[in-house]
Amino acid sequence: MRFHHLREVASLRIGDSFGEYSLLSNKSRNSTCYAKKPVTLARLSKADYLQISGNSFQQKIGEAANVLQKFDIFSRFSRRKLEQFYCYYMFELNLRKGQYLFREGDTYLGVFFIVRGRCEKLKED
Repeated sequence: MRFHHLREVASLRIGDSFGEYSLLSNKSRNSTCYAKKPVTLARLSKADYLQISGNSFQQKIGEAANVLQKFDIFSRFSRRKLEQFYCYYMFELNLRKGQYLFREGDTYLGVFFIVRGRCEKLKED
């Protein structure tokens, strides 16, 4: 099936989840999801999701929105838009202390925004 009037905003794979923002904000879906290949999904109801996660996810996206608002590139967006942006367009990377994100000379198509913790950029002499 082709959706000529739609553009891809995320390619979801095993281990990814989606729908948290709509579930927590009680808003309708702001994207369409279809199976590019045969897929098996596990669904968790809102009541069960809230019982398992408590407020942790809502707090996490709220904290992320607060941090993103401090960057000039995001300053014109409302908090709600930033929460949506964080949920639908960004993915979170968690690094252990001492773990490398990338090394000098690597190529990567993306920009990183630190939401929690600290990183250090290093250069070879």
